Amino acid sequence: MNNTRVINFSKRGAQVVSTCLKNVRLSHNLKKLIKEYSKAASTENEEVIRPVLKDIQYSFSDPSKLKVVNVSWDLSPAQMIETITRKEAVHPVSSLASAKFRFDPDNRRVFSLVHEDLPNLPLACVHVALTSSVAGSLQQIEEVDEDNVKFELNSNYDLNKILNDKSASVLTKSADEASCAIFYTITNLQPQWNLAPMGKQLVSGALDELKSTLPSLHTFSTLSPVPGFAQWLKEEFKSVNNSSSQSSPLFDLNLEAADLEDMALVFDPSLSFWRHITVLKTFQTQFNQIILYYLTQMKSSKDPLRAKNAVTHFHMSCGASLYNVFCPFATRRLGYTPLVSERMWDYSLGYMANYRYEHEKVTENSKSYTNTGHVSVFLKNSA
Repeated sequence: MNNTRVINFSKRGAQVVSTCLKNVRLSHNLKKLIKEYSKAASTENEEVIRPVLKDIQYSFSDPSKLKVVNVSWDLSPAQMIETITRKEAVHPVSSLASAKFRFDPDNRRVFSLVHEDLPNLPLACVHVALTSSVAGSLQQIEEVDEDNVKFELNSNYDLNKILNDKSASVLTKSADEASCAIFYTITNLQPQWNLAPMGKQLVSGALDELKSTLPSLHTFSTLSPVPGFAQWLKEEFKSVNNSSSQSSPLFDLNLEAADLEDMALVFDPSLSFWRHITVLKTFQTQFNQIILYYLTQMKSSKDPLRAKNAVTHFHMSCGASLYNVFCPFATRRLGYTPLVSERMWDYSLGYMANYRYEHEKVTENSKSYTNTGHVSVFLKNSA
């Protein structure tokens, strides 16, 4: 690329932002374009082109150019629905019926963050379930898909009863009947871009839209995975078993050494899946104590104010409070254990968390976390 093209490009700085956004589709091509022009900029024209490149990046992240829209199965562009469905990373869609179920107007809402120059290209999205109470498992807000069962079931596991039993569902038959909104998946649909700073705008916009359109809602909570917990705990168990090491935070929890040794069996590959569940049930109190410590006290090695868990960090930054931590495996009889994906087991041993958004405390919580690293905990028994 010669300098003439670079200078001509810089002279059209007022047009380049819109042109890039419309033609490059916010993909990695835009990053390559910026990198290409940066390399081509010589000393004499670097001062001319640099502001233009900054304008491109600013236009993409400018909050005034981003908006939150309600995505409808019947009214929204098919391209938008297809992108949201295909790129869903937290809870992948298994079929067309499953995809349509997530847009059900009676008990679902889907909100997307879009740029004004590309209104049909969703940047990130949040899926919301409208319920009668705070959900304690995915089974309570989703249909069980027999094709997604990841584990071999033993003879005592009544799959048909699980698939046909709707008693655990907290979904409402009508949106007007709902008192709770459960944010059960938040996905960055353009992973090549850092959309984390925009997550707060997506959550805030969805909260505002829900509160204005459904006045019966008074509780706003998430149903979130705990990625990284299982791997962290596995490493800590190894550290504890090393008699020469006393650095593990598990020693701070005053847990019995014998219990820790038995709890480590949850990772023993020689044991069956059902034996792992038995370990979780037997030491439910201790596992709950450990994961609460992990979410509220463990910090990133790169930033002492940032929660180690990425999901916790995101919701604390947005102003939420940790409301509940639970493991469906440990709270039900073995014959009625909810089905979870293999990935969820590898993430967190099946553990999930509720983060609650209280409108009047969102700003206060967000500032407190940003300034001090304090993870706000909502006392569930005071709700």
